[in-house]
Amino acid sequence: MIRPLRTAIPLMAFLAFTAGPASAQMAPSTSDPPQLVGLFVQACVRFAGDPQALRAWIAAHNLPAVPAAQAVPFLSVGPGEAFGASTLSGKHALNSYDSGACEVIGLADDPAATQQLLLNRLQGLGVLVSRLETKAKPDGSSTQSLFEATLGSRRWLLSLTAKPHSDAPNLQPELGLLATPG
Repeated sequence: MIRPLRTAIPLMAFLAFTAGPASAQMAPSTSDPPQLVGLFVQACVRFAGDPQALRAWIAAHNLPAVPAAQAVPFLSVGPGEAFGASTLSGKHALNSYDSGACEVIGLADDPAATQQLLLNRLQGLGVLVSRLETKAKPDGSSTQSLFEATLGSRRWLLSLTAKPHSDAPNLQPELGLLATPG
């Protein structure tokens, strides 16, 4: 079952975890949709269904593990591991689930534009994508778009969940990109 991101607290905890001396001197981070989408395609689309290969890729790219106690709020789909994948222009988390699912969480100034960027990137790679449904919570707290994606014999269910930071209006909306093998 795909669940939308729970609260803004996990991302805010991640931002605190990844903040270091250099980031304290920088202006607040803005979103970086190309990095968010690139990470999702390179890690999640490529390795969904193979958590061992994903974790080997993560190790090869030296992404820092989020300590287990701090990782729990990020792992909304089930047991797994969370990693920091930040750049100078954006804070991202990469989650590798034991089930084979893979998720990237970050900030997005414009979730709809980020979604379109992802769809364009997948199309450019020859991935066939069809929208299954879009759901919004009645209170407006999140929107989730579900897609089915195929490339040859590979199949994925993709979920893009956007959640506004109503309790932290100075932050961009939180966006979760989730790939599950299917």
